[in-house]
Amino acid sequence: PSFLDGVAVGLGYAFVLTLIALIREPLGFGTLFGYRIMPDGFTPWTIMIMAPGAFFMLGLFVWVVRYYFPQTAEEKK
Repeated sequence: PSFLDGVAVGLGYAFVLTLIALIREPLGFGTLFGYRIMPDGFTPWTIMIMAPGAFFMLGLFVWVVRYYFPQTAEEKK
């Protein structure tokens, strides 16, 4: 059970990091996997390529998850 718990936590962590990166990359550089995906007039958000951008995205991710799944194990007690 400990091994599977560790694998699940690792996969969840990798998923969250990938999701944050997939959102930060287009907003910070206007590209995704090296291909320009934002329009020509798009001004990159410099904050997204810095460390605070990751914290903003993590906070947004937690907020969305808590909104759609409000009952966690702690709240059920």
